[in-house]
Amino acid sequence: MSDQLKQYAERAPVKYRAAYLRALRGSLPPRGAIKVKCQECVCWQRTEGGRDQIGGCEVRSCPLWSLRPYQGRKRASATSSVEVTPEGV
Repeated sequence: MSDQLKQYAERAPVKYRAAYLRALRGSLPPRGAIKVKCQECVCWQRTEGGRDQIGGCEVRSCPLWSLRPYQGRKRASATSSVEVTPEGV
């Protein structure tokens, strides 16, 4: 692992650092690596309720969007569409 990657990993919160380093080394299972990448993407932020902001991610152009954790029982489809109609019509 390059020194640059090690320095970057040092910026991750202590709680996530070990998993982040394992993902960089390729020793984390794919699901774990996706979770760590999503956590990094939301700047390691958590909501007031304690859940990661990952489940509410709206960046559907991300290739990992449909694979992100914390989606609940209903997994959203990246190809699903929502029809919006004016009220009272």
